[in-house]
Amino acid sequence: MLLQVLALCRKAGMVQLGQIATDGSKVAANASHRKSHSYAKLSECEQKWLETVEQILKEAQAMDE
Repeated sequence: MLLQVLALCRKAGMVQLGQIATDGSKVAANASHRKSHSYAKLSECEQKWLETVEQILKEAQAMDE
């Protein structure tokens, strides 16, 4: 998903190729069975967010017109 977002940002001219630096920090994880999702659930959530974004863009287009 992150790669898709970066690809969209690149097409919109918001990012360009360059250097990326990381510091190697380690962060504690909190991935319990209660909070993790199956692939099917993630796909369902992704579809919901795509629909939400599409609706927001339609509303923005209508306001612009």
